[in-house]
Formats: sequence, structure tokens, C-alpha cells
Amino acid sequence: AATSRRAGIALLSEVLEQAPSSVFAAGCVTWLGLLSRIIARADDDLVAQSLLSLQHILHLSHKHAELKRDVGTNHAPPLMKQVASLLTDSHSVLVHSAVLRLIACC
Repeated sequence: AATSRRAGIALLSEVLEQAPSSVFAAGCVTWLGLLSRIIARADDDLVAQSLLSLQHILHLSHKHAELKRDVGTNHAPPLMKQVASLLTDSHSVLVHSAVLRLIACC
């Protein structure tokens, strides 16, 4: 299962780089939910990889007015609370640094 998740996150990274904005807009909220579930249950390497993808999605969502509003109002607050809670858990330095980078960019 972890291998499938790792492959999925790698594919998501490629989609984020290459997808037209209509594909990004259609998948953004779904991807946020999927990454949230992975962050809640995965090992540290997968969590760190998910946090990088989450950072990328949040950055790209600011280029779309409707998504910026929706993500900023409805999805980012609980995600950021979840991400910040990773700092209090016993995760690796890799996860802690990914959390701090994500918080700094948002």
C-alpha cells in the first residue's frame, strides 16, 4: 500500500507540473483530501513527500480566484491544523522540516 501511495504522489507531482488549469481546478480539492488522509496515516518519508505536494497545490491554487477563496476558507485551515500537529508528534527531522517549509510558504 505504501508503494502505491508513493507512486500516486509521484504521479500527482507530474500532473501538477503538466496539467492545464482546468484539470488542476477540477482535481484540487480531491487531491487535498487524499493528501490529508496520507499525512494522517503514513510513514515519515511518505508524509514528507505528501507535504511537498500539498505545498505545491496550495501555491498553485492561489493562481485561480475561485479556488483560492474555496481552499483558503474551507480546506486550508483544517489542513494547516493537521500539519502543525505533526510538529508535536514524534516524527523525523525530515517531516518537521517539511512542515516548517509548508507553514512558512502559506
